[in-house]
Amino acid sequence: MTVAYSLENLRKISNALVGDQLAKVEYFLAPKCLIFQFLVAIRPDDRVALKNAKLDLLYTLLHLEPQQRDMVGTSYLDTVSAIYKSMTLARSFAQNESLTNYKYVKLLNLCAEVYPNCEFSDLQYLQKGFIHLVNNKFLRGLCSANEVTTIIELLKFFSLVDEERDGGSDLTDPIKQEREVTEISHYQDFNMADSLEQIIVKTSTKYLDQISLKYIVRLKVSRPASPSSVKNDPFDNKGVDCTRAIPKKINISSVYDSSLLSLGLLLYLRYSYVIPDDRKLWNDLTFKAFILGLLKSDDVNIRCISLKFLCIHTLQRIKDGRIRVLWKKYCHISLNRSTTTHYLGGLIHSIH
Repeated sequence: MTVAYSLENLRKISNALVGDQLAKVEYFLAPKCLIFQFLVAIRPDDRVALKNAKLDLLYTLLHLEPQQRDMVGTSYLDTVSAIYKSMTLARSFAQNESLTNYKYVKLLNLCAEVYPNCEFSDLQYLQKGFIHLVNNKFLRGLCSANEVTTIIELLKFFSLVDEERDGGSDLTDPIKQEREVTEISHYQDFNMADSLEQIIVKTSTKYLDQISLKYIVRLKVSRPASPSSVKNDPFDNKGVDCTRAIPKKINISSVYDSSLLSLGLLLYLRYSYVIPDDRKLWNDLTFKAFILGLLKSDDVNIRCISLKFLCIHTLQRIKDGRIRVLWKKYCHISLNRSTTTHYLGGLIHSIH
């Protein structure tokens, strides 16, 4: 039996539960647990305010401390499974209000952080919604604040539910990261990779004027053609054409841009196998200089994903054992920070 609640009742319950962990626990027990049947049943014809109120209350109820989650037992996982299986908001992502999408993906992230291996069957719809949002809003500069944060939340969710694709693999061999794909999933992965690259390139372009080649070592090396067009190319100088250079630190001033770059690069590494070798970002000399500048960033996540980006492409080519030891030492220093494991993955294991 499903109990109906008015919009006003939902808001009152949400306000009353803020900061009260034990009161939340009571809603996972009979008879109050019946509220979850009503909350997860979001219909397409529901008013936007009602949809948002349901999502708000679900987020509040599920935002439990570990001790309280243990108290409710399997009821918590049952609720997460119901959210994954019963809600159809992912299928109407392009039509939903931007605030509804933000609240929905934020709720999914809360679920995925607790149960990352719980199956989410609508992932492909969420990916299509992400691609649509990037192509039609982000790249055109039309994103609202809600839509930018929604893109970031989507990137977080994709990294959580798809994390096992990085587990235990040899990260210096991109071929080993490829998965068995159908023609449809391969096409979807290509669109994902393209959208991720567009996010990375558009965001990085804001900071290319910070590339400063303080240290220049003259070497007889050929300069590869740059596959992507950029407004500012620090290598458009005949005196720099035959050199290798180490740029100074690049500062990412926006928290949004930091998240877009760190999460975008993390996912780009997973989907890049579908991109032709001559089109990959590793071949863009200017972009590699930008990444080198991020190695000195104060943001640990940015620093680590930049290191991982460079490692995967270049580590196998490094034959000098002394240089490999330096790479490994840098990785260990980075891993000493609490937030970096997600971004470096199995990188240490790959450096012998």
